[in-house]
Amino acid sequence: MIIAQTQSEHGETILRQGSAGYELIVDGQFLMSSASGPSSEELVRLGLEGLAAADALTVLIGGLGLGFSLRTALAEPRVAAVRVVELEAALIDWHRRGLLPETAAWINDQRASIVHDDLLRFLARCEARYDLIALDIDNGPDWLSHAGNAGLYTPAMLSRVAALLNPGGIATFWSADQAPGLMQLLNEVFGNVAEIGRLDTNGAGKTIEAFIYRCRV
Repeated sequence: MIIAQTQSEHGETILRQGSAGYELIVDGQFLMSSASGPSSEELVRLGLEGLAAADALTVLIGGLGLGFSLRTALAEPRVAAVRVVELEAALIDWHRRGLLPETAAWINDQRASIVHDDLLRFLARCEARYDLIALDIDNGPDWLSHAGNAGLYTPAMLSRVAALLNPGGIATFWSADQAPGLMQLLNEVFGNVAEIGRLDTNGAGKTIEAFIYRCRV
Protein backbone atom coordinates (compact mmCIF):
# COMPACT_ATOMS: atom_id res chain seq x y z
CA MET A 1 0.00 0.00 0.00
CA ILE A 2 1.42 3.37 -1.01
CA ILE A 3 1.42 5.83 1.88
CA ALA A 4 3.07 8.78 0.13
CA GLN A 5 5.01 9.51 -3.02
CA THR A 6 6.79 12.44 -4.59
CA GLN A 7 8.35 13.31 -7.91
CA SER A 8 11.20 15.80 -7.75
CA GLU A 9 14.28 16.74 -9.74
CA HIS A 10 15.97 13.82 -7.98
CA GLY A 11 13.44 11.26 -9.22
CA GLU A 12 10.46 9.42 -7.76
CA THR A 13 10.41 8.44 -4.09
CA ILE A 14 7.68 6.21 -2.68
CA LEU A 15 6.89 5.36 0.92
CA ARG A 16 4.79 2.24 1.11
CA GLN A 17 3.78 -0.45 3.55
CA GLY A 18 4.44 -3.99 2.42
CA SER A 19 5.45 -7.41 3.66
CA ALA A 20 8.72 -6.02 5.04
CA GLY A 21 6.97 -3.20 6.91
CA TYR A 22 7.55 0.35 5.75
CA GLU A 23 9.59 0.53 2.55
CA LEU A 24 11.36 3.29 0.63
CA ILE A 25 11.47 2.90 -3.15
CA VAL A 26 13.54 5.30 -5.27
CA ASP A 27 12.95 5.32 -9.02
CA GLY A 28 11.55 1.80 -8.80
CA GLN A 29 14.54 0.47 -6.87
CA PHE A 30 14.21 -0.84 -3.31
CA LEU A 31 16.25 1.30 -0.93
CA MET A 32 15.34 0.11 2.56
CA SER A 33 12.55 -1.20 4.77
CA SER A 34 11.61 -1.51 8.42
CA ALA A 35 13.13 -4.99 8.31
CA SER A 36 16.44 -3.75 6.93
CA GLY A 37 17.38 -1.51 9.82
CA PRO A 38 20.10 -3.50 11.62
CA SER A 39 23.00 -2.52 9.36
CA SER A 40 21.92 1.15 9.34
CA GLU A 41 21.93 1.05 13.13
CA GLU A 42 25.33 -0.63 13.12
CA LEU A 43 26.68 2.15 10.88
CA VAL A 44 26.33 4.50 13.84
CA ARG A 45 26.84 2.03 16.68
CA LEU A 46 30.18 0.80 15.34
CA GLY A 47 31.33 4.37 14.94
CA LEU A 48 30.37 5.34 18.48
CA GLU A 49 31.96 2.21 19.91
CA GLY A 50 35.22 3.17 18.26
CA LEU A 51 35.36 6.58 19.92
CA ALA A 52 37.16 7.12 23.19
CA ALA A 53 34.83 7.56 26.16
CA ALA A 54 33.83 11.22 26.17
CA ASP A 55 30.79 13.41 26.62
CA ALA A 56 29.24 15.90 24.20
CA LEU A 57 29.91 13.89 21.05
CA THR A 58 28.78 15.44 17.77
CA VAL A 59 27.47 13.27 14.93
CA LEU A 60 26.80 13.97 11.26
CA ILE A 61 24.59 11.50 9.38
CA GLY A 62 24.29 11.48 5.61
CA GLY A 63 20.82 10.23 4.65
CA LEU A 64 17.65 10.22 6.79
CA GLY A 65 16.06 7.11 5.28
CA LEU A 66 13.63 5.55 7.75
CA GLY A 67 15.44 7.11 10.68
CA PHE A 68 17.36 4.08 11.98
CA SER A 69 20.75 5.81 12.11
CA LEU A 70 19.28 8.89 13.80
CA ARG A 71 17.52 6.77 16.40
CA THR A 72 20.72 4.89 17.20
CA ALA A 73 22.70 8.10 17.64
CA LEU A 74 20.07 9.61 19.94
CA ALA A 75 20.03 6.44 22.06
CA GLU A 76 23.66 7.09 23.06
CA PRO A 77 23.77 9.34 26.17
CA ARG A 78 27.22 10.67 25.20
CA VAL A 79 25.83 12.23 22.03
CA ALA A 80 25.10 15.94 22.42
CA ALA A 81 24.12 16.82 18.85
CA VAL A 82 23.13 14.98 15.68
CA ARG A 83 22.85 16.65 12.29
CA VAL A 84 21.19 14.71 9.46
CA VAL A 85 21.53 15.81 5.83
CA GLU A 86 18.74 14.60 3.54
CA LEU A 87 18.37 15.29 -0.18
CA GLU A 88 14.62 14.70 -0.52
CA ALA A 89 12.49 17.39 1.14
CA ALA A 90 9.33 15.27 0.97
CA LEU A 91 10.95 12.50 3.01
CA ILE A 92 11.71 14.96 5.80
CA ASP A 93 8.09 16.15 5.63
CA TRP A 94 6.75 12.60 5.84
CA HIS A 95 8.68 12.04 9.04
CA ARG A 96 7.54 15.35 10.54
CA ARG A 97 3.91 14.58 9.68
CA GLY A 98 4.08 11.26 11.51
CA LEU A 99 3.55 9.03 8.47
CA LEU A 100 6.05 6.62 10.01
CA PRO A 101 5.38 5.57 13.61
CA GLU A 102 7.74 7.03 16.23
CA THR A 103 10.07 8.88 13.89
CA ALA A 104 8.53 12.32 14.45
CA ALA A 105 9.75 12.11 18.05
CA TRP A 106 13.30 11.37 16.87
CA ILE A 107 13.60 14.27 14.46
CA ASN A 108 11.99 16.64 16.98
CA ASP A 109 14.48 15.64 19.69
CA GLN A 110 16.27 18.79 20.89
CA ARG A 111 19.64 17.23 20.01
CA ALA A 112 18.64 16.56 16.40
CA SER A 113 18.71 18.93 13.44
CA ILE A 114 17.56 17.90 9.97
CA VAL A 115 19.06 19.72 6.99
CA HIS A 116 17.52 19.59 3.52
CA ASP A 117 20.56 19.67 1.24
CA ASP A 118 22.67 17.72 -1.18
CA LEU A 119 25.28 15.94 0.93
CA LEU A 120 28.20 16.77 -1.37
CA ARG A 121 27.27 20.44 -1.40
CA PHE A 122 26.85 20.41 2.38
CA LEU A 123 30.24 18.78 2.95
CA ALA A 124 31.97 21.22 0.61
CA ARG A 125 30.84 24.28 2.57
CA CYS A 126 30.60 22.80 6.08
CA GLU A 127 32.66 24.59 8.74
CA ALA A 128 31.71 22.44 11.74
CA ARG A 129 33.74 19.46 12.94
CA TYR A 130 32.32 16.14 14.09
CA ASP A 131 33.37 13.19 16.21
CA LEU A 132 31.48 10.76 13.96
CA ILE A 133 30.42 11.11 10.33
CA ALA A 134 28.14 8.22 9.30
CA LEU A 135 27.22 8.08 5.61
CA ASP A 136 24.42 5.84 4.33
CA ILE A 137 24.09 7.19 0.81
CA ASP A 138 22.29 5.18 -1.84
CA ASN A 139 23.31 1.49 -1.90
CA GLY A 140 27.04 2.09 -1.77
CA PRO A 141 29.52 3.03 -4.50
CA ASP A 142 28.76 0.19 -6.90
CA TRP A 143 24.94 0.21 -6.93
CA LEU A 144 23.64 3.76 -7.22
CA SER A 145 20.06 4.98 -7.57
CA HIS A 146 21.32 8.52 -8.28
CA ALA A 147 24.40 8.84 -10.48
CA GLY A 148 25.34 12.08 -8.74
CA ASN A 149 26.05 10.17 -5.54
CA ALA A 150 29.19 8.76 -7.17
CA GLY A 151 30.81 12.08 -6.31
CA LEU A 152 31.09 11.00 -2.68
CA TYR A 153 33.42 8.15 -3.55
CA THR A 154 36.30 10.23 -4.91
CA PRO A 155 39.67 10.98 -3.30
CA ALA A 156 38.81 14.68 -3.05
CA MET A 157 35.47 14.19 -1.31
CA LEU A 158 36.71 11.44 0.99
CA SER A 159 39.58 13.73 1.98
CA ARG A 160 36.99 16.40 2.71
CA VAL A 161 35.15 13.98 5.01
CA ALA A 162 38.41 13.25 6.84
CA ALA A 163 39.08 16.98 7.24
CA LEU A 164 35.70 17.47 8.94
CA LEU A 165 36.51 15.01 11.73
CA ASN A 166 37.78 16.05 15.12
CA PRO A 167 41.12 14.51 16.18
CA GLY A 168 40.52 10.83 16.84
CA GLY A 169 37.22 11.01 14.98
CA ILE A 170 35.64 8.22 12.94
CA ALA A 171 33.86 8.06 9.59
CA THR A 172 31.65 5.12 8.64
CA PHE A 173 30.34 4.24 5.18
CA TRP A 174 27.50 1.81 4.38
CA SER A 175 27.47 -0.44 1.31
CA ALA A 176 25.06 -3.12 0.14
CA ASP A 177 27.99 -5.17 -1.19
CA GLN A 178 31.69 -5.53 -0.57
CA ALA A 179 33.44 -2.62 -2.25
CA PRO A 180 37.16 -3.35 -2.75
CA GLY A 181 37.62 -0.17 -4.76
CA LEU A 182 36.20 1.90 -1.93
CA MET A 183 38.34 0.02 0.58
CA GLN A 184 41.45 0.96 -1.39
CA LEU A 185 40.44 4.62 -1.60
CA LEU A 186 39.65 4.78 2.11
CA ASN A 187 43.02 3.27 2.98
CA GLU A 188 44.72 5.89 0.84
CA VAL A 189 42.82 8.72 2.53
CA PHE A 190 42.50 7.52 6.13
CA GLY A 191 45.11 4.79 6.46
CA ASN A 192 43.16 3.06 9.23
CA VAL A 193 40.14 1.22 7.82
CA ALA A 194 38.12 -1.83 8.89
CA GLU A 195 35.60 -3.66 6.70
CA ILE A 196 32.80 -5.10 8.85
CA GLY A 197 30.03 -7.35 7.53
CA ARG A 198 26.58 -7.33 9.12
CA LEU A 199 23.54 -9.46 8.32
CA ASP A 200 20.42 -7.63 7.18
CA THR A 201 17.26 -8.16 5.12
CA ASN A 202 16.61 -7.08 1.54
CA GLY A 203 13.36 -6.05 -0.15
CA ALA A 204 12.43 -9.67 -0.85
CA GLY A 205 12.82 -10.56 2.82
CA LYS A 206 16.01 -12.54 2.22
CA THR A 207 18.99 -12.39 4.54
CA ILE A 208 21.91 -10.51 3.03
CA GLU A 209 25.26 -9.25 4.23
CA ALA A 210 25.80 -5.50 4.16
CA PHE A 211 29.18 -3.90 4.76
CA ILE A 212 30.32 -1.02 6.91
CA TYR A 213 33.67 0.64 6.39
CA ARG A 214 34.98 2.25 9.58
CA CYS A 215 37.77 4.79 9.18
CA ARG A 216 39.77 6.66 11.79
CA VAL A 217 41.82 9.80 11.37
